[in-house]
Amino acid sequence: RRAAGFGDDDLRLVVRFAGLAAQVLANHALAERNALLAAVVEGSSASVVIAEASGRAPSRPASASRGDFPLVYVNRAFETLTGWSRAEALGRDCRFLSDEPPDSPERARLRQAMQDNATGRFVLRNRARDGRAFWNELSLHPILDADGRIDKIVATQVDVTERMKAERD
Repeated sequence: RRAAGFGDDDLRLVVRFAGLAAQVLANHALAERNALLAAVVEGSSASVVIAEASGRAPSRPASASRGDFPLVYVNRAFETLTGWSRAEALGRDCRFLSDEPPDSPERARLRQAMQDNATGRFVLRNRARDGRAFWNELSLHPILDADGRIDKIVATQVDVTERMKAERD
């Protein structure tokens, strides 16, 4: 007989539903953005790898030692560049491709950048799965945890063998 109005309980319920709807919309937008970023990284012509800096990769081999940086992600361009499949590379220390002497100045610069939590660009000799040597321009970007320690390392790799040959010639 009488039109019912909204009470305080009804208002709280509407406010709660509105908050949940806003969260669903935000999550949907974030999922779309993440899917786009994943597609860009996976489809990139540059090799992209992510290493676990703490040495705790989910698929980490028992033989891995402290100080290792096991790979937790590689894109298709990595497989093309190196000849190593994703399954073969994941869990391995990121240095398995290196054909650079451990005491080389470029490796020393790379170690210093890692120690300083710094980004950097390095040109290193690498070796592909088939034994082919190539020059790799490595761009390094450490991802820090809440305490300022390196948690993950994101690196892009580009084959610069032709450029190095031209510079040498």
